[in-house]
Amino acid sequence: MLESAREDVSPNARSLGVPARPDGGTPLQVHPPQQLLGREDLLRGLSEFVAAQSEFPLVVALEGPRGTGTSAVARELVDQARRKLMQACRDARPVVVHVDVSSLNQPGGDPTHGVSVSLLRHFMPGESFQGASTSRIMWWFLRRLMVEGKPAVLWLDQVRQDVRSLSSVLGPLLNPETLVESAERFPPIFIVLSGNGDGGVDGCVKRIRVSALPVGTIREIMEDKVRQAGKVLSEGARTKVLDVLGTRGYSLSLMDEILQASFDKAGCHGIITEDDVPMPSPRSHSRASKQAVELRVMEILRKAGGNTTMGVIAKELSRNFATEGEPTPTMSSVRRWITRLEDMGLVERRVTMGGDGGTRSVVSIVEPRFVHRDFTR
Repeated sequence: MLESAREDVSPNARSLGVPARPDGGTPLQVHPPQQLLGREDLLRGLSEFVAAQSEFPLVVALEGPRGTGTSAVARELVDQARRKLMQACRDARPVVVHVDVSSLNQPGGDPTHGVSVSLLRHFMPGESFQGASTSRIMWWFLRRLMVEGKPAVLWLDQVRQDVRSLSSVLGPLLNPETLVESAERFPPIFIVLSGNGDGGVDGCVKRIRVSALPVGTIREIMEDKVRQAGKVLSEGARTKVLDVLGTRGYSLSLMDEILQASFDKAGCHGIITEDDVPMPSPRSHSRASKQAVELRVMEILRKAGGNTTMGVIAKELSRNFATEGEPTPTMSSVRRWITRLEDMGLVERRVTMGGDGGTRSVVSIVEPRFVHRDFTR
């Protein structure tokens, strides 16, 4: 069951708490069962897997596309692992450490020194450990675990694809005898990795794939978040949010970003309109209009009632680009963007007979959720 499952999840507030927003505002509060909607089979499989374990140390890697919710699933796994180790170690309260790998300096794609420092700071908060090597820090950490005599659940979160290796940390954890004496007395360790990369770990890891959620589930989660925030989405706003998510791989983290920005802009108003929904932040290029070109195409289609010709799309895009002082896109570029939307499953293209025996290419939204004539960017 676990081999075919795919993941993504957000933090479970009842187990490890919900982090505050960077600007100090109130974070989006998501009821855990709703946040994990669509993950029932995966969570059931994880529970069965954890219950069956008797040998430690153990590494479980939850891997999935960025924004699918691997961190939320991992949080549930950490909670299950904690309870499992408490039971196995006669109610000894496990040491639980959460490290955000993506926030650490990663020279050459190797964040292991920062990870080791973060682990040891659980016991020695505020210390910098400047000048100490990774192996030395891991020796201190292993010694502290032995002194504590408690099992440990170590969660390395947000492991990105550009992380070349975590072996300098995982190696000593999996084989503590390489650094400390009397390793046979070492307490059980359960290690959880989560993100869209595996940190270059070898075959001793249990890998579990987490897939993107179905569109229907994404919509249900979105509606629940809006409802819990005491807001209401207009049809145009709902359509725009779903279009943004559709063109960005239905990312749950992006959903939080878009909704929170919409709530902030709407202020005390309970109804969120399409004008309150921001464009997504640029991902790689500097020109904002090209970053959001797929979304612009969706807007053009919706204003046209759900379908129109390639010629109309090219004309509207040219007008849009010119307004922002950017070069007019070529027809080949327009075809490439339409093809990208086709690959995402958002539109379909067909050739119909045109005037004077010619043909024309018509683009239509696939199963349009809403068509709102006042939908604007």
